[in-house]
Amino acid sequence: MEPGETKSSAVPSTSGRTPSPANDGHLESSKLTEEPSTANIQPSTSRGQPPSSGQQMTTLQLDPNRPERLSASVDPPNPKEEENGIRTPSPANDGQLASSKLTEEPSTANIQPSTSRGQPPSSGQQESTLQPLVVDPNRQQRGSASVDRRKPTPCVKEEENGIRLYMLTWNVGGSKPPERLENLLSLTTFPVPDMYGIGLQEVNPRSSEVKEWIDTVSWLLATYDFVRVKYRQTQGIVTILFVKRHLLPYCNGFESEVTRTGFGGLWGNKGGVSIRLEVYGVNVIVINCHLAAHQKYVAERIIDYDSILDSQKFKDHDVDNILDHDYVFWMGDLNFRVDNMSRSEMDAAIAAKDYTQMLEHDQLNRCKEEKLIFEEFEEMDIDFAPTYKFDAGTHQYDTGPKKRLPAWCDRVLWHTYYTSYDDFQLKVVPLEYKSHPDYIISDHKPVSATFFFTVYKKPPHNPVQFERLKVWKKDEMHQVKYCVSRYAETSDSDWIGLYKKHFFSFDKFQSYTYAIDGAEKNRSGVVTTFSARALTVRPGEYCLCYMTSKFSLMGISNVFTVSCQLFF
Repeated sequence: MEPGETKSSAVPSTSGRTPSPANDGHLESSKLTEEPSTANIQPSTSRGQPPSSGQQMTTLQLDPNRPERLSASVDPPNPKEEENGIRTPSPANDGQLASSKLTEEPSTANIQPSTSRGQPPSSGQQESTLQPLVVDPNRQQRGSASVDRRKPTPCVKEEENGIRLYMLTWNVGGSKPPERLENLLSLTTFPVPDMYGIGLQEVNPRSSEVKEWIDTVSWLLATYDFVRVKYRQTQGIVTILFVKRHLLPYCNGFESEVTRTGFGGLWGNKGGVSIRLEVYGVNVIVINCHLAAHQKYVAERIIDYDSILDSQKFKDHDVDNILDHDYVFWMGDLNFRVDNMSRSEMDAAIAAKDYTQMLEHDQLNRCKEEKLIFEEFEEMDIDFAPTYKFDAGTHQYDTGPKKRLPAWCDRVLWHTYYTSYDDFQLKVVPLEYKSHPDYIISDHKPVSATFFFTVYKKPPHNPVQFERLKVWKKDEMHQVKYCVSRYAETSDSDWIGLYKKHFFSFDKFQSYTYAIDGAEKNRSGVVTTFSARALTVRPGEYCLCYMTSKFSLMGISNVFTVSCQLFF
């Protein structure tokens, strides 16, 4: 929102209910203030910090009677616990922090995409007339698709349609964000990725510092025309997902889940936070985790991993757990260490840049070989130095009294089934895997991984399609016609937000109105209204987004103009 501008809180409502689409971002601590909102939102009480886990030890011994993961008996997630920490629902807040004083938003001019990288297609350009929605037939026939266990050649073919994903994991050790993040986010190279999955651990759980990290990354990526589609947090574990604006007409089904594994599942200092979505007809999930610490607790790390897999469930009946997704990208401070080597041996290997022996004794590699964890997941070859443990502010491995052993705690892995469909095959092409040693604010170095994954050549549009919008006059009533796929489910808490053309987060709406419940039953489309009071906005270019109460996008309109009234 530009300086001096206020949001309209006037929204037509025939039922008299107070507009309050639910928040999904779920910051678990604190008191934070977003920009002025249409609702009075109360943050949850902050959670305490659990006692520290054990000291550095040696090897692991797994229980031979430990049940297999898929057959393990796990209590279902508690819906009340899942909602714990969620503030009073309001569309002003998509999981964005709700309190504290933020820096004023930059003006629209300040978040224009970089001209040196080219202007992306405008968000959500639609046909000039409303057409009956056609659901991708391939999506309905996935049960008959063939699965080829032979991995395709790991290269990007010219004829393949795909998306470049940049994954970044960083245990920030309670530090504040550095001033410059362009190199860390690969914004100085070409091509810039299409999606970003950002996973942070050990962010200071005070809400103001969590917000500072989220805002710092969001403002920067906004200048490259990225939209923050969702974030989720449990204490110091923060996951954020961004997509390029031109992908929004083909993105929907945003969901997030949290698994707490610290202190017997009571604390969120350890655990996993995921965000999933449908993009270009395929479903993708990004998981960020922080597993049990210390050298000897390998079995506990495996239990944490199993807990995350078994507890996270999603609304899509075809894709209701993590491993059902077409593409799974998993990152975090996995905390696996290196066994059977002394500090002097490791120092010599690191100085020689010969990591072969260390990787042979890497706990994660050994557990994967024994199929104890990340079965069928893949990881790129590691050719960078261990990313833990450093003296913060230096390039020097731990010189403290404990002199902890260097290790590759920070990792990124992926999983797919290489399923073949009519016009493409699921495929992940790993492009780059590296650490970023120049960032020294923490005792960990950040690690990034870049991937290319294939998608449909002709993807289905989002479940909601708007009739093409033309010029609106501010302070006048305007009708909106849209059509909903019969396969979609609408709710009386769904809403339609009015956004500036270059909005960069779904909480940055300027006004809104409620959607029509049951619109999927009307094949000719339905009409809702923006009242004159709801259009007290500045003249400019805008678009509409159809949102669920959990801030999941279901449709986006073409860009249209809101103009001033002319008086004679």
